[in-house]
Amino acid sequence: MAETLQVSLGKPGWIDLPRRSRERLRLVPGMTLRVEAGSDGGISLRVLPEPSPRVEENGWLGHTGEPAGDLGRAVERDREHRRAVLLERTGL
Repeated sequence: MAETLQVSLGKPGWIDLPRRSRERLRLVPGMTLRVEAGSDGGISLRVLPEPSPRVEENGWLGHTGEPAGDLGRAVERDREHRRAVLLERTGL
């Protein structure tokens, strides 16, 4: 059975959901919701899925999101690892 909440509509047209309800429904700022109008005059809100930050293009896997942490240091660590593997394989 679906949960029913009573909420208020703010001046700029915002729907005010109580914090406990947002937490229980796992709603966070930035989520996209779709408003669906019913034939009975009612409405429902549906959470739209987040697009994946992973993309594949020309056989390469990429990421469209924002980096977390020090990206420069991560790239340098990866280069150091690749150099070590290459030197080990070539016997240099």
